[in-house]
Amino acid sequence: MSLNLSTLSKSFTERFELGRILGEGSFGVVYEATDKTNYTRVAVKFLLHGDEETKERFITEAKLAASVKHKNIVSVIDWGSSQSQLYIVYEYIDGSSLRSLLDKESISVTRTKAIVKDIAKALSHLHKNSIIHRDVKPENIIISNEGVPKLTDLGIAKSLLGIGMKTKTGVIVGTPQYMAPEIITGKKPSGSADVYSLGVILYELLAGKRPFAGEIQQLIKSHIDAEIPSLPQNVSPVLAKLTQHMMRKNPDGRPTTKEVVDWLSGKRAASGVIKTQMVKSSINQKLPAPPTPPKSKRGPLLFLLLLIGTVAYAAYVGVKGPE
Repeated sequence: MSLNLSTLSKSFTERFELGRILGEGSFGVVYEATDKTNYTRVAVKFLLHGDEETKERFITEAKLAASVKHKNIVSVIDWGSSQSQLYIVYEYIDGSSLRSLLDKESISVTRTKAIVKDIAKALSHLHKNSIIHRDVKPENIIISNEGVPKLTDLGIAKSLLGIGMKTKTGVIVGTPQYMAPEIITGKKPSGSADVYSLGVILYELLAGKRPFAGEIQQLIKSHIDAEIPSLPQNVSPVLAKLTQHMMRKNPDGRPTTKEVVDWLSGKRAASGVIKTQMVKSSINQKLPAPPTPPKSKRGPLLFLLLLIGTVAYAAYVGVKGPE
């Protein structure tokens, strides 16, 4: 199904000049475009068809992404409806998805730490704004040509301030390979669920493979009760321990995004043991700071990510989804 350009409103076409198609998916299409108000390149995503839930997720993505501004989050410039045609205008970023990089090459430890740290900063910003991403995965991380990691796709994000959608009973939204146990079991999610998913990504970057494999049912069972496989012996004890703590089954035992940033910045004890006493909050746990250690001396694939096909991945596993 293609976009009928003649159906777009005059106000839309006066502002945006559409160019080539950057990608197409099951539910939509993404165009390269020029914003004629300032002659900058942008990416415009159109929802071509879908049920009411798909439309609601599309609008949720637009609202939440437009409400936050951070250097490590893909910016929404505008969104709306043109002659009943829903669209989102994103900043244009030349780069590659983290997934495509993982498929092509091994990523150094130094680069791994930088990527995870920047995405933790992006998640911390979302959490401070009472937003849980709920679908953190390599496909939703873009590495710009300048090397800046950016988080994208808030299609199934949940706002604790009332922006967003409710999940149907019997449906879990997210990606099973990176899904936190509490999401799978239908418990109320917190920012800690995003920390778990980022921990899975950290494991994959360090090991060159995901910690758990198999069909969906096996995957979700592993996330719930399987031990985390050991990382390669060449992985430092500090990174190995951090990964284990980020992937703890109990969300109250995981570090916060700020702690992850601090550890990857060398601001936590080199023993690799994260000692935390969790205090629950509405979105992310606050922890007392561990003792400060002595200072160390060492100091266009994007648009496939924006396709509507990646807005919502639903795994029907027969349990009650989070409200």
